[in-house]
Amino acid sequence: MKILCNSFSSWAASLKAVTKPKNKENNSQHMAAAKHRHLLCDACIVIFRGLKYPLGPGTRVTEHLGSVEQLHEGIKIGCAICDRLARHLASKLVRLQNIEQFRSTYDLDDYDRPGKIKFVMYWGAQNNEVYQLATNLNQLCRQIHSGFDSAATVQVIQGWLRNCLDGHQQCYQRWKNAQEFQLPTRLVDTGPSGSKECRVVRTDSGSISGAYLTLSHRWGQSPFLQLNSHTIGNLTTGIPIAELPATFRDTVSIAHQLGIRYLWIDSLCIQQDSKEDWIRESPTMSHVYGFATINIVAGHSRGPEDGLFSTRESPYFDYFTVRSAWDSRWESNADYLLWDKVALEDDFEFAPLTQRGWVFQERLMAPRMLQFGKEQVYWRCSELFASETWPQGALSREGKSLRFGTDLDDLDGDDTMEVQPLGELGDFCTEALSRGPIAKWERLVSEYSRTELTLPEDKLVALSGVAKLFQQTFKDRYLAGLWWSSLPRLLCWRRDIKKEQEPRVRPKYRAPSWSWASVDGPITFTTTNMEHPRMTNPLRIEYLITGVDGKIDPLDGDEMAQ
Repeated sequence: MKILCNSFSSWAASLKAVTKPKNKENNSQHMAAAKHRHLLCDACIVIFRGLKYPLGPGTRVTEHLGSVEQLHEGIKIGCAICDRLARHLASKLVRLQNIEQFRSTYDLDDYDRPGKIKFVMYWGAQNNEVYQLATNLNQLCRQIHSGFDSAATVQVIQGWLRNCLDGHQQCYQRWKNAQEFQLPTRLVDTGPSGSKECRVVRTDSGSISGAYLTLSHRWGQSPFLQLNSHTIGNLTTGIPIAELPATFRDTVSIAHQLGIRYLWIDSLCIQQDSKEDWIRESPTMSHVYGFATINIVAGHSRGPEDGLFSTRESPYFDYFTVRSAWDSRWESNADYLLWDKVALEDDFEFAPLTQRGWVFQERLMAPRMLQFGKEQVYWRCSELFASETWPQGALSREGKSLRFGTDLDDLDGDDTMEVQPLGELGDFCTEALSRGPIAKWERLVSEYSRTELTLPEDKLVALSGVAKLFQQTFKDRYLAGLWWSSLPRLLCWRRDIKKEQEPRVRPKYRAPSWSWASVDGPITFTTTNMEHPRMTNPLRIEYLITGVDGKIDPLDGDEMAQ
C-alpha cells in the first residue's frame, strides 16, 4: 500500500454480523439503545452497499475518504463512523484544522467469520496503532447510567462477585484458599453497612476475621491522611468516615454495598514514618493482594481526593447497528454492530494508575479486580473480563472471550523454568522461545520496566510478590530479577532503544550490573523478541558463565528485594 504522507495512523473498527437472539425482549432493548447512533454519511454507508469486495476477493483495501473536508461533512450530518474517526484523531492530540492532507481507507476482513472492518487514516503529523473491534449483540448491555455509584452500577458489581464466587471453579478455589491464610497485620475496620466511623485495627489479637478488600490508588502531590506516629492514636481509636480522602470514602461505600467490612489501604495499614514497619510489611504484599476478595483500582484518579466516582455526561462507548445490502446472492446480509474495542482497552489497560510500578504487581496478584475507569467500571477475575457495557464479557470475532492486560492465571507448576537446548528446537526455535514460564517472566519484566516508580530503589521489591509466586510455583532460585535455571537466556536483556534512544547514566546501585533491575527505563529480552534467533549467542553465554555460583547478598534478608 502506498503511503501518501510521512507518517500515518490506523483506526480499526470491527463489525460483527448479528444472529437473531433467542430473547426477543432483550433484543428490542439492545436495538432501541443503539438506534440513536445509526446515521451514516454517503461515503460510509457505501461500505455496506453494492459489492462487498469492490476490487475483488483478493484485494480488500478500498478508498474511503479523500480529504479532511469529507470528514468534516460526515461529522456535520452526524455520521457515526466519521465521528469515531475524528474522536480517535482528537485522542491522539491531532487537530483537524491543522491537517493539510488526509485520506482514509477501509479493509473488510470478513472471510472466515463476519466481521471486522479496519479503517486506516493517513496524515502528516502522527503515528498511531491499529484499532480492532468485535462484538455479539446478545451480550450488549442497556445504556450506561450517568453515575458510577448508581444503584444499577452497584447491582452489576454485586452480580459479578456473586457469579464469580458461585460459578467460577478456578476463582472459588482461590477464595477457599484465602480463608486459610493469615490476615494482613492491620486492616481498616469500616464497621457494618451504614457506619459513620472507621478505625485501623491489628489482626494479631485473633478477634478479627472475615473478608477484606484492597485499594490501588495514586498518592498524588498533595498531603493526605496517612498512618504515622502522629496519627496512629486517632486512627486506632476511630475517625469519621467523612474525614477520609474521597477515594477512601468511595472504597468504603463499595465495601458496604458488597457486605465486606474490612479494607487494606497501604497508606493507612503501613506506618509511613517507620522503616522497620516497611521492612516487615513490604515482603507480604503477595499475600495481602493475593488473598483479598477484590482489589479496587482507582484507574484515573490523580490522588486520594479525586475519588472513584465521577459523572459521565454521555457514554463514550457508543455503538450502533446498520443493515447490509450486498449486491450478490452469494453474500448473506446481516445486522452489523459497531463499537470501539480499543477505546475500552485503553481505558482499562492504559489508565494513568496502571503505569505505576507498584500497581503493576497489585493488579497481577489480585484474584479479582474492580477497576474504576474514566468511562466505565471493569471486572477481571480468572474466568471473566467484563465491563458495564459488556457485563457478561465481550467476544472477539473468533468467538473467544476478550481479555485485556497481563495476568498470572496460566502459571502451571508442572512446567519448568529450565530452557530446552536451542539445538534441539530445530525449525520451531522461534515459537518455542516465546512459550513457557520463562517467556512469561520476560514479558512481565519488559512490561514492568515501562512503569514508573517514585523511589527507583524499589525496582525489585515492587515486583517481589510476583517473583515469590513464580518461586513457589516452579521451585527455582531467584537472582536479582533473574532465575538460576534460565540464567544464560535471561542475561540476554538490553535497553529497548525503540522506546528510549537517549543514553542514561547508571543509577545508584540497587542490583548487580548484569541484572535488568540495575538500569532505569524500558528493557527487552533478545530471545523473546527475535524473529530469526541467532543460535550461537545464548549457547556462547552459557559456556562463558560455567562455574559461577550465583551468590548474592540480599538487603534486609529478603532475597526478592534489593
